[in-house]
Amino acid sequence: MQKRHVIGVRAGYKFTDGRIRPEPAVVVLVDQKVAIDSLARRDRVPAVVDNVLTDVAPADTFERLARVREEAVAVLPRPPRLLIDELQTPDEALEEAVPVITYEPPPGADLDAVTGAMTVTCHVSPDAGWKVLEPFLSATENQICLGMYDFTAPHIYQAVRALLKRDQVTWRQTLGPKESLPGEDDVDSTKADDLTEEQVTRGLRRVARDRFESAFAHVGSGQTFASAYHIKVAVRDRKSFWLSSGNWQSSNQPDIDFLQPDADVGLIPRFNREWHVVVDHPALAKLFQVFLEHDFRTARAPVPEAIALEARPDLLIPVEEFLLEEERAAELEVFAPRKFVFTNAKPLTVQPILTPDNYTDIVLKLLRKRPQQRLYFQNQSLNPVKQPTPEFEELMQLLVDYSNDENLDVRLIFRNIGAVRKKLESLQAAGFNMKRVRMQSGCHTKGIVIDSKTVLIGSHNFTNQGVLVNRDASLLITNEEIAGYFERVFLHDWTRLSRETIREEAVAIPLGAAGAEAVADPDAYVRVPWTFLSED
Repeated sequence: MQKRHVIGVRAGYKFTDGRIRPEPAVVVLVDQKVAIDSLARRDRVPAVVDNVLTDVAPADTFERLARVREEAVAVLPRPPRLLIDELQTPDEALEEAVPVITYEPPPGADLDAVTGAMTVTCHVSPDAGWKVLEPFLSATENQICLGMYDFTAPHIYQAVRALLKRDQVTWRQTLGPKESLPGEDDVDSTKADDLTEEQVTRGLRRVARDRFESAFAHVGSGQTFASAYHIKVAVRDRKSFWLSSGNWQSSNQPDIDFLQPDADVGLIPRFNREWHVVVDHPALAKLFQVFLEHDFRTARAPVPEAIALEARPDLLIPVEEFLLEEERAAELEVFAPRKFVFTNAKPLTVQPILTPDNYTDIVLKLLRKRPQQRLYFQNQSLNPVKQPTPEFEELMQLLVDYSNDENLDVRLIFRNIGAVRKKLESLQAAGFNMKRVRMQSGCHTKGIVIDSKTVLIGSHNFTNQGVLVNRDASLLITNEEIAGYFERVFLHDWTRLSRETIREEAVAIPLGAAGAEAVADPDAYVRVPWTFLSED
């Protein structure tokens, strides 16, 4: 192995044919992996060093940036330190710590469970997300109050614009700062035609004038929320609300009805998997509106001193990675929405969950009670870090314990995005049963189904900050029909859309970093923004 191709060496685990093995290994990181037969014997990495196996792997995105960072070319972001990473310096440990925030809940508001008559419409994206959201919005009589991480989809913008042409309708929204949009030349992106949030807000204000109000949440250390205003909730007329894992982007809410006979089901893997509900219940709707109105007032207050944004390079992703996902789309099932009606005689209990308010209290209590038969976990994030908060450490350890319980059917899916190999190595180092862990492209769900009767649905990423100090919203529902709906979607994804192996050659290469100059065929790569690694 020629020295100029070696980026670094670290401790890790052996992989064979893309599958993690339990044996520890010395991992040699290279800018581009080549066939061993093409190397002179002196350039080959020995199979064993000091009785420890070796493995050669393409460096991940952050590992390629290490050299750039050392040369001080740019101030670049650091990833969370995973279990497999080297020991941290004090400065790096501080970067990983959960930051101090200034959030205060609205006075007098409580998040007690609510029991009563209500209607719940369950649906998923990309199958039928817009099919439900569009009529939900068009049925507005007086007001929408929105909390949303990203709002850029042009078809949603046009629907809202048409709604606001009605003189009686008002709109108030709080958005997360910074949208996630593709690069200018990424014409194949599902968000290629999405708008900036500045364009969205300017266009809506133009048509509605003083009936439209918008603010960006204060995000960052020492501000209202830690790293993301990540909620996805819309309250309609104080009677109903839409709650989701997905943003109002074309990647989360495509303008496609996949239930139509002529729909191209092969396109489904190009979009994000999302779980959504619409709940018709005035008390719950008013409760969420209290928090959203409070967020809006806080966001309208003077902005704390801004923190400089870090430089983030564009990335090169192999075109083949996108095409393979579409090829795997044969025989996919499309899930229609289902409406469940509950009465005073047969009521439903719903536990509202918000961060920073009560997520760890509710979810720790949920997971501490051992499942009787099965636990299905699907989340964009599943990253054991070196210095977790006590709450996140316990949440992760409970999943570890259940994954090793032979009497339970435990399955865990996370998104194959970013430093996937190191995430798998960290999961193994944390003690997970890796036979029960799979990865899914476009996995943006944040859900848990327990014993086919309890379901957690919402926007909470399973991270230090996601469970404690960002703004997120979820619901905990115990009902066999509702849990069964999402369980069927999960099992479908487990069987048909997730996988146990990684494609190391699919690593994202940052422009300007090690390996980018080695890309021989520009047409074989798609240029995407840095947010491709962290789309929330």
